[in-house]
Amino acid sequence: MVIENRSYLKKTVPISWEKRTLQSVCIKLVVGYVGTCESYYTEKTSDSVMMIRTGDIKGSNIDFQNVRYIQREFHEKNKKSQLKKGDILIARHGSSGHAVIYDSTLEANALNIVIVRINPEVIDRRYLVYLLDSEMIQKQIQELSAGSTQNVLN
Repeated sequence: MVIENRSYLKKTVPISWEKRTLQSVCIKLVVGYVGTCESYYTEKTSDSVMMIRTGDIKGSNIDFQNVRYIQREFHEKNKKSQLKKGDILIARHGSSGHAVIYDSTLEANALNIVIVRINPEVIDRRYLVYLLDSEMIQKQIQELSAGSTQNVLN
């Protein structure tokens, strides 16, 4: 059964709920590698590493069909954009603002994606993704996005 009445989404947050910034519940909050990395792309081998790009975020999933691979050397040099299982990835352009959980144990790096690593004792990652994809937060994200040809979340 599908419930069409979504009036509950318009309710206000109870005053008793603690308000927190995204940064306050994070262990890590960074933008993955930004720049060109075409010269580091390689074929999928036992030594290559996945490069998750904004275009690989499709709605609430990561589409691994067209994922690119990079040389291990590039991956090891770019530690800030290395992914761990459970990281939340937020698209910076295209489907800007949409969040997904990286739920793989495979080594991966992120290109032009916001990486959020939360403290699981403070907030549940599934709840945070739900919240980030809510109409209210998506509106705030769109207001923070800027760009002349394509909006980019900074």
